[in-house]
Amino acid sequence: MKDGEDAEGWKWFLELLVEAIPLLKMQHPYNRCRFCYFTVISDRQKGLIQALQQVFPDNHHCFCSVHIARNVEKEVGKKVAKLVHALSATFSKRESDELMAKINAISARGKKYLEGISANQWRSTAWVDDPTLPPRFGIVTTNMSESVNSMVGDARDGSWLECTNDIVRKMMNRICSLREENYGREGVVDKVAEILESRWKNCSNFQVREVVKGGSQFDVFRPSRGASQPETNRLLDVREQTCECGKWQEHGVPCIDAVAYYRLFETQTLQYIMDNHVSEHYKYETVNELLKENIVPVSLDILDQDGVTLPPNRTKRSSGRPRKKGSGNDLVSPMIQTNHPLFVADARREDTTLKHVLQESNLRNNNQLSLTFLEQYITVITIIRFQYYLWIGGSSSNSCSGSNSFGNYSVVET
Repeated sequence: MKDGEDAEGWKWFLELLVEAIPLLKMQHPYNRCRFCYFTVISDRQKGLIQALQQVFPDNHHCFCSVHIARNVEKEVGKKVAKLVHALSATFSKRESDELMAKINAISARGKKYLEGISANQWRSTAWVDDPTLPPRFGIVTTNMSESVNSMVGDARDGSWLECTNDIVRKMMNRICSLREENYGREGVVDKVAEILESRWKNCSNFQVREVVKGGSQFDVFRPSRGASQPETNRLLDVREQTCECGKWQEHGVPCIDAVAYYRLFETQTLQYIMDNHVSEHYKYETVNELLKENIVPVSLDILDQDGVTLPPNRTKRSSGRPRKKGSGNDLVSPMIQTNHPLFVADARREDTTLKHVLQESNLRNNNQLSLTFLEQYITVITIIRFQYYLWIGGSSSNSCSGSNSFGNYSVVET
């Protein structure tokens, strides 16, 4: 991004993003939540923070615990940094206080630094204190996005058009593979089913007590399981589907206290709990519906020059990611060197980003942009970003299960 990813550059990108995907600003289906449905998790880049406040003022913005840990390591060292993720993930105020005490014993400056970061943007205990915060489904880092970036890293070696085309191809293959893998399956996904089975087995000796006769609040007592797990109790609200442990409202899956309530007070079976009390997000029916449609492919060979997208003058080196060593004479895109009919720029350098191309073409101030292939690919990029979570289900193989291969080509169902 031009100008070192400053606030103006991020604002430009986010405006394009919300234009391509308006549902990013959709209202949250949970009435208790005061923010929109989609939550942003970032690395606390200052320009991005400012841009998000302008473009997505009603979406909650969280910080990645891994990036916080890295910053802490630079400030006060590794000993404190190793405790940051646990501090971010725990919903227990007792455990949180113990971690902060350990941090303070190591470095008072480290404790002050962490306390200076708004708790409701990274510490799970804030979600227990404030039920109006939208659930993050256990995601407290940007690891999934980083994994996708790593997976498509080789695509950066080409021009921006080649890069986008490569990413589209890999995403199409991945969606197809997951679709074939999960086709016809029903009920709760395997991983969540295993978690619920474990909770079912471990809550048999819990005690469930009704707080108010006929009410929705229940006190769940957990007996001691040794020094590591002392006896404790949790208050849950079955109408709101919340628990003081924080996990029920965070994940949309009954926590062990909720499972104890359904099993011991309502005398429901495990299968009934899975069928009726687990969020639809964790069911194969939702997975299959999500994977039903693939990304619509675009053949580069059928695209004509748009007469607008031209390579800008190369006058200075790019800031940001360094170029790979041994790349040789790559100042000009391979597509330009070979007089490819799509005469486009190499997006690896600052003066050849999409933003610069738009500026050079005087398109930024045009409210009614024509459907050039440049704009089409900007839209494709945003769709890819929105669908990145499809990669969490398994390996990152580029081959499509169930596809037909002919030599060096593969056929993928869309």
